Amino acid sequence: IGTQMVTKGHDFPGVTLAGVVLADTSLYLNDYRANEKTFSLITQVLGRAGRGSKPGRAVIQTYSPENTTLILSASQNYDAFYNDEIKLRRASVFPPFCDIVTFLFAGENEAAVKNISERFGKQLDLYAKTDFRGLRLIVFGPFEAAVYKLNGKYRIRYIIKCRYDKNSRLLFKKLFSEFSSADKGISLSADVNPS
Repeated sequence: IGTQMVTKGHDFPGVTLAGVVLADTSLYLNDYRANEKTFSLITQVLGRAGRGSKPGRAVIQTYSPENTTLILSASQNYDAFYNDEIKLRRASVFPPFCDIVTFLFAGENEAAVKNISERFGKQLDLYAKTDFRGLRLIVFGPFEAAVYKLNGKYRIRYIIKCRYDKNSRLLFKKLFSEFSSADKGISLSADVNPS
C-alpha cells in the first residue's frame, strides 16, 4: 500500500514481499517520460523486499506483461532499458535530442482564445520563414489542452520542439511580449522543458 511513498528511499526492515498492482497504468500517460517514470518506480519498489538477511520476493500485476519496460524493470536491467529508451527518444525527437517549449493561452471567452492562438501560430510561422528561418522548430498546435476548460477558462496550447538556445530564446521572448498582453482577459504562459 502506498507505492509512491514506499519508493522514496525509506528502509523498512523485515520486508520480504513487495508488490505492484496495475503496474502498467503509468505507461499510458501523456508524457514522453512515462516509460522512464514507470521503470524507476517499479525498480525502486522491487528493491524494498529482501534488503535484510531474509530473502525477498516481488510480484508485478499488469495487463501488459509483454511490455518491454515492465519486463526490464522486473529484471532491473538498467542498461537494456536505457538503450531502448534512448533509441525511442532519438527517433521521436524527444529530450535529450531537443528541448520542449509550451505556450498556453487561457481565457473565459472561447472564441477570443481560439482567435489569439491562431494569430500566434501565424506569427510564429512568419518568423520561422523570415527573421528566424535558420531555426529548426517542430510545432504542434494550436490544440485544446488536456483539460480544455479549467476554472471557467478555455485553454489552447502549442508544443514546440527545438534547441533552446540564444536564437530560440529570442524568438520566444519576442512572441511572448507580443502576445502576453495582446488581448485583455486572455493570459499567456510559457514553460520550457515542463516536468
